[in-house]
Amino acid sequence: AVAGHVLSNRVFFSDLANGVIYTSSGEGGQALELTVNTREVKGLAVDWLGMHIYWADETLQLVMCSRLNGRFHRVILNSTEDIGRPTSLAVDSAHGKLFFISLDPDANQVRSGRSSKKRIMMANLDGTELETVIDQLENPTGLTVDPREYRLFWIEQDKQTIMSIKLDGSGLQEVHKDNSYEMYATSTFQDILVWSEKNSEHLKFVMQSSGQTIAVNRTGQKPVSTTFDVKTFDMYAQPDVPNMCGDDNGGCTQLCFHTSPRMKPSRRRRTQCECAIGFTLDADGFSCKSEPLVANFLMFVDPYHKQVYQISG
Repeated sequence: AVAGHVLSNRVFFSDLANGVIYTSSGEGGQALELTVNTREVKGLAVDWLGMHIYWADETLQLVMCSRLNGRFHRVILNSTEDIGRPTSLAVDSAHGKLFFISLDPDANQVRSGRSSKKRIMMANLDGTELETVIDQLENPTGLTVDPREYRLFWIEQDKQTIMSIKLDGSGLQEVHKDNSYEMYATSTFQDILVWSEKNSEHLKFVMQSSGQTIAVNRTGQKPVSTTFDVKTFDMYAQPDVPNMCGDDNGGCTQLCFHTSPRMKPSRRRRTQCECAIGFTLDADGFSCKSEPLVANFLMFVDPYHKQVYQISG
């Protein structure tokens, strides 16, 4: 999985073989470890206004986030909230929403003949107000969002089709169909759709208005069988809109999450301060505290969250 933050010119990518999420400059250079000991991170997305990176760990059945520098890890959603195996994340900072594809909790469920439960889910950026956007999908992958057009796009691999739906769950439509290779990942840029194909050395582009398709060979690159993720790295895909977290992190000492009433009314205030694992939110609603234990405790280091913890005896 890959994601980018245009304003800071940072790229993020997951290494499934070593269980590491890395970050580097948009021009390349040395890659730095953001977090380690992940399992199967197939979804990465950036909250470009709140300055957060989100990742979905399909094996651990978690959606987590941290600051772009890797500090302040927080569990956003977990298996107790019926999220299945989350994969293929997308964030719409402009509307304060997180989207992800949810696969069957049991990977063997379809093979055993039981009904499939594949869907696209939506939540606020802090994980609240979780709901299903669309369900009864066949084999979805490659979820992406166009915040300017207020639409989600994804690939139905069994149908070799790119589908789209409005962020509120209405207006489902088939955007493009291509039977030449198995579609794998997709992204949008203005009127252009781009996708990768399994066992192909091409990226393909289609103009949504005209339907014209162009195949582009990845010249100059070492030949690879599949491009596993495609993202648009441009300010068009990450519009700068006013948000209360943008002013001194909303006054929050650790994490600031914003939601917008422009898409769906929310019962929560427009900003919400939250804390990393091991901390609790103070009564002032902005500060985070962690009371140290002074007796009868076990201390351990957690490399996944880059923290030292205490557990009472």
